[in-house]
Amino acid sequence: MCRKVFTNAVMAEVRFMKKRFLFACLSVLLLVMLLITGCTKENGGQESISEDSISAEASDHLNIINPDGSSDFKIVHALFGDKELTSTVNLLQQRMNNNFSSNIEMVSHTANGESGTVENDAFEILIGQTNRKQSKEALKDLSKGEYIILVSGSKLVITGATNDAIVEAVNVFMEKYITNADKENGIIIPRDEIIKGTKDMSAIYKDADMRIMTLNVALNNYEPEKRRTHILNLIEDYNPAVICFQEYNAACYTRIGAALTMNYKAAISQHPDGSGTAIYTPIYYRTDTFTLVESGGGWLRDRFTGTSTKCYSWAVLKFKDSGKIFAVTNYHGAVASKGYEGYENYSDEQIAQLAAKWTYGNVEQLIEIIASIKAEHGDIPFLCAGDFNFDKNTTAYKLITDNGMVEAETHATVSKCEGYRGTHTPGTPARYGNSIDHIFYDPEHVTAYVHYTGATTEDELAASDHLMVYADIGFNS
Repeated sequence: MCRKVFTNAVMAEVRFMKKRFLFACLSVLLLVMLLITGCTKENGGQESISEDSISAEASDHLNIINPDGSSDFKIVHALFGDKELTSTVNLLQQRMNNNFSSNIEMVSHTANGESGTVENDAFEILIGQTNRKQSKEALKDLSKGEYIILVSGSKLVITGATNDAIVEAVNVFMEKYITNADKENGIIIPRDEIIKGTKDMSAIYKDADMRIMTLNVALNNYEPEKRRTHILNLIEDYNPAVICFQEYNAACYTRIGAALTMNYKAAISQHPDGSGTAIYTPIYYRTDTFTLVESGGGWLRDRFTGTSTKCYSWAVLKFKDSGKIFAVTNYHGAVASKGYEGYENYSDEQIAQLAAKWTYGNVEQLIEIIASIKAEHGDIPFLCAGDFNFDKNTTAYKLITDNGMVEAETHATVSKCEGYRGTHTPGTPARYGNSIDHIFYDPEHVTAYVHYTGATTEDELAASDHLMVYADIGFNS
């Protein structure tokens, strides 16, 4: 009886152990299946994630380049045709790959046709004002001339409020993480590191002699008192030696001009015909830098005569320190519109033909003005700025370039901003297209080093319905 009880007890224990073993096996099998399922894409393929990527995302550092030169990152940029920024970013890619035996690719932020704000988990080095969410968030915290370098999720963000600031940021990054780094360790960025700095917006290019700016100030439209602050901020920040305004009516001489009298003076403010009508295209010059030799102005011959905006002015200026003499012209080219009295019944084609005829005539008049000034003052350097109301694809543009002038936007040797339309609603983002605001110059006597279109900061976008343009130029002799 005792043996039977004992045997039954043993058998029960064995059955219990078998159940526990079977349960354990099933648990292990279930766990394995869960792990496999967790690493399987919806399409049935296997998700391949390198250990370096996982550690980069989870650790206190972002591993841009591993010690063995491997990297999961690519450079994603928004260059917008800026020559200096493009060359700087190309140098970054070259130095990263050469110094660390890596193979980092570089693509545009719109390479895949994305529009709007892009969010993804890809490992990217974001340079400039890209369409990625992390770039846009970083840009919100920046003010004039500032740049920032930071880690945000799977991204290294390098951006700035202006292209100059972005160039500065890339150079700072290269100095710290390439030039002064131990290449045996690769490039490892602490997640909590934030590098922030400011690019001096007023500093002209080292080989340049002066900065010239042009800006259509949009008369009394779009809350002029509010825009006045942004206009004056631009002048203070960029500190141009010469400013060419358009749509600058009598009220602007008080609203804007009165605040400039400490440093600037208008070469001419009224039409010389004795009418007392304000010149809507004045040239302001820094009084601590130049002496006014002569000035003049008048109406454009080919224009709609029902407005006062389509006029020109010119000035011959002399540097106080060197005695160098040069000339500047400023004009606001004609436009044609069905809204003009007498043209209501014109077809679209007729309006376009009339506009082309008028703007071509404007350039013919400009060429005459240049010839007249040279006849009086000799073969001096010339700068021609303004709102020309024609782009590079027109016969008027070809006429001015056929007569020996070139544009800073296309010929600046160091840095240039290409592709901005120039007109927009104040306070809204800049639009892309062909510009109508130009700075032309005589390449025999003048070199444009830097061309800049203000299309990023609050002041640049809110100042007017035109974007400010400046050029840093030097005289060849």
